[in-house]
Amino acid sequence: MSLHSIVLITTCIISILSGCASHPKTWDARWLKTPSQYMPPDELLKEDDVSPGKGNNSEKYPIDLTTVLKLAGAQPLELALVREKVHDAYAEVLLSKEKFIPNIMPGIKFFRHEGEIQDTGGTFLETDKQFVSPRMNLNLEISPGEAVFSALAAQQRYRASTASLETVTQNMKLKSALAYFDLLQSQAEVAIAEEALKISETLVRETEAALKYGKGFKGDVLRAKAQLSSERLSLTKAKEALRISSVKLATILRLDQKIELYAIDRVITPIYLLSKEITIEEFMQTAIHRRPELREALSILEANKTEKTASFWGPIIPSLQADLGAGGLGQNIDHLKSTEEYNVSLGWTIGSGGLFYKGRREKADARYRSSEIQLAKIQQDIIQEIIVAHTQVNAKQEQITIAKQGIMDAEESLKLNQSRLKHGMGLPLEVLQAETAFIQARKDYISSITDYNKAQYTLFVSAGNKP
Repeated sequence: MSLHSIVLITTCIISILSGCASHPKTWDARWLKTPSQYMPPDELLKEDDVSPGKGNNSEKYPIDLTTVLKLAGAQPLELALVREKVHDAYAEVLLSKEKFIPNIMPGIKFFRHEGEIQDTGGTFLETDKQFVSPRMNLNLEISPGEAVFSALAAQQRYRASTASLETVTQNMKLKSALAYFDLLQSQAEVAIAEEALKISETLVRETEAALKYGKGFKGDVLRAKAQLSSERLSLTKAKEALRISSVKLATILRLDQKIELYAIDRVITPIYLLSKEITIEEFMQTAIHRRPELREALSILEANKTEKTASFWGPIIPSLQADLGAGGLGQNIDHLKSTEEYNVSLGWTIGSGGLFYKGRREKADARYRSSEIQLAKIQQDIIQEIIVAHTQVNAKQEQITIAKQGIMDAEESLKLNQSRLKHGMGLPLEVLQAETAFIQARKDYISSITDYNKAQYTLFVSAGNKP
């Protein structure tokens, strides 16, 4: 075999293995070392009458669910971390394939000796000699069984890592969507608290006017003022909750937490993502085929199965050691003669990890069984998620109907009591009670819709749909 042939074969092997570089390099996506400055899309700015930066103590920016989902799939640190885990698994694939590439060691050797030398008979001779030898050596030490199974397992773990990235991406989008719903609810509760404050202020004015003209009772005025103080306190708490919801959403989306996000949606309405005709069994079947967690667990199971097989067959398949050398040898460069050397050997390992040792096989078997159990547990958790979310969707839908009727009744009661008080037929206490019932009914209605939307979205994602 000539030096040209050796180089050609090596080049072909490298070309074949370089095909693994065609994997999409998701880890090349830029990750944010510091929170980014949020710039709302133009369509949001056109829809809203509040410009960014017009807040009193912080900058206010509009955001909607579509924008939330876009940012959630790109910027969070959790995604950057998982992308690097995919990168690590990809590197393991390359390392497993590079084991098949022989070491190439080009070089040149120059040797010269002057003075005494002893021959095989023991006689000392005066010599003066030299030689030069440019060479190309290829060395390959490999256990074929181990290398092949290792490459297969690395590929399966790489597939598991990509499925894991998809899982984290979907979970981040779900988490962000739920945080947006919380922001929307907090925003609505601020509006409710502001309206309750106005009602209480009106009642205080009316009771004070009645007392001034001798038709009221001072205790009613004090009771109305106490209610007014309570509504002011509720408003500050609602604004506090709104600010916290904004900070939480900004943190999830890796945005500057000092800005104040507000939902562009002014009215909370139920969302409908799934058909009512789909049964819970159909949700389960869809989830089993679509959920990336299951693909990840299956890939890990296959990787552990491959390693279990390797623990048995790896030591049985002999190791290969091959040395190939080609070059020239002569007194100097002008008098070189071609030389070639070949050395191939096969052997087995008897010792730790080799023949007749059970520790490695037992460990591989334990890991395989653990991955089987983990797969079963993930399936169990997915079924639980779907049943819980499906139950919540149905329950929250019924609660919306009940809460809506509650608002209608409470609002009518408040109007009647206000009218009775205005005509001197009712008591301020009755108005206060009606007001409290009306405010609570509105909060219950907003909460029911928010919980319903969260349950809808959770069921949508739990069934394996991409947010």
